[in-house]
Amino acid sequence: QKLSMAREIGDLSGESETLANLGLAYYSLGEDIRAIDCYQECLKIAREICDRKLEGTALGNLGLAYAAIGEYRKGIDFLNKDLAIAIEISNRQREAVVLRYLGSILLKLEEYSESPEYLQNVSQKYIHKSLKIFHEIGVPLEEAKTLKILAIIYKRLNDAEIALECCIHALDISTNLEMPLSKQLIKECEDLKYQLLNEAT
Repeated sequence: QKLSMAREIGDLSGESETLANLGLAYYSLGEDIRAIDCYQECLKIAREICDRKLEGTALGNLGLAYAAIGEYRKGIDFLNKDLAIAIEISNRQREAVVLRYLGSILLKLEEYSESPEYLQNVSQKYIHKSLKIFHEIGVPLEEAKTLKILAIIYKRLNDAEIALECCIHALDISTNLEMPLSKQLIKECEDLKYQLLNEAT
C-alpha cells in the first residue's frame, strides 16, 4: 500500500525506501529472489535521484541476497561496489559493515576455505580492518560481532589461544552492553568459548 501511494504521487524517495524495506522483509523470510527484485528497483531509483548512500546500500543488499543463493562471486562484486561508495562518501560505519560482509562471504569460498594463507589474508584485509573502524568510531555491538568472527577464523587456523582471546573480548563487550540485540551474541560467544576450552583440554 505504501509503495502504491509513493508511486501514485511520484515520491521517488519514498518509493525507494519502501522497496528497500520490502527487500529486507523478503530477505529475512528467505525469499531471496523476491528480495533481489526489490533491491534492483531500489538501486535504479537511487541512481535516478543521485542518492549515493542509498545506491551503496542497495548494492550491498543485492550482494548479500546473491550470496544467500550461493552466487558468491556476484555477491562479492556488488559488495565491492558498495564499499567503494562508502569510502567515497566517508561513511565509516558502512565501510566497516561491508568489509565484514565481504570477509564473511570470502570465507565461504570452498576452493580456498582450508588454506591458512587465504584465511590469514581475509582476516587481515577485511575483518581486522572492520574491527579497527568499529573500535575507532565507537560501535561496541558491531565490534563484538566482528571479534566473534575473528575468533572463528583463528579457531580454523588452529590458534586456540588467540581465538579464545577474541571470544572472551567479544563476550565482555556484549555482556556490558545490556541490550536486547546483544543477548543472542552473548549466547553464541559463550558456546564458542565452551568449544574452545573443551578442545584445549
